[in-house]
Amino acid sequence: MGEMFTHNQNQTDRMEANFISFKGDVDLSWQQLESSTSKSVFKTLIALQNVTSKFNSTFVGNMKSALTDFFMPEGCKKNSPVLLHPVSTPYPVIYRSEFPGLDTPILCDTITDGGGWIVIQRRSTGTVDFYRNWASYREGFGTLDNDFWLGNEKIHTITSSGDYELRVELKYQGKSKFAPYESFALAGEDNNYAITVGSYSGTAGDSLRRHNGRHFSTYDRDNDESSSNCAENCKGAWWYFFCHDSDLNGKWEDSDWKGLIWGAVAFSSSVTFSEMKIRRVTDQNNIKDHPLFFWPNCRVKR
Repeated sequence: MGEMFTHNQNQTDRMEANFISFKGDVDLSWQQLESSTSKSVFKTLIALQNVTSKFNSTFVGNMKSALTDFFMPEGCKKNSPVLLHPVSTPYPVIYRSEFPGLDTPILCDTITDGGGWIVIQRRSTGTVDFYRNWASYREGFGTLDNDFWLGNEKIHTITSSGDYELRVELKYQGKSKFAPYESFALAGEDNNYAITVGSYSGTAGDSLRRHNGRHFSTYDRDNDESSSNCAENCKGAWWYFFCHDSDLNGKWEDSDWKGLIWGAVAFSSSVTFSEMKIRRVTDQNNIKDHPLFFWPNCRVKR
């Protein structure tokens, strides 16, 4: 009986040891399976997130491009549909150039007289120095959100693409004046960016007629046909001819013909604001011709 009891106890101990070992193996296998499953799920989630992120990035990029194409005007044109950019500024910046060889943003006045004006000069704050050399006026300077000169080479490129008109807007003693010219062109650098303007109309008086056909001058490139250097004497840059009747690139708030001069408005004193802008006159763009404009169903058919 004692031997049998001892034998049974040994069997029981071995069975318990085997059970404990088996339980440990099962627990370890379960942990490995759980770990493996978790890693697989984690990798799957990461992969899914990456795919979603790439999709979102592509989707957002495409949407942004589509919205930009829809809401922002492609060019600076007269009578562009206002519905294309209902929340944009009246002076949007056009980033996609419509002029061959011109890869630079332009500022577009979409409001004045039907809009479509490319702003080529602005003086409003006096924070930008306009007493600069030939190279600076050739390339342009300043920023489109402040005072700037677009650049003679850019202006020449634009006006060489078609027929353009010019509009000069001024302020003096709180009053606004304007001087439209029915045609405007700027020659190339080989002709010293000579200016050509057509007939005048408006409220500011014609202070540009004297300069018609004259070459552009800076203090380091004197083309004014006089014995003195008008650009140096007047602290500006313009189409001087024995100096000037106008010089909107003169020294800010200076006097005695050395400031922002438009003689017919302020004589020898500075005007307090100037903006020069040009618009293509051969552009027949009209809102009814735009693909996003829809006629009502009740329109009369011809």
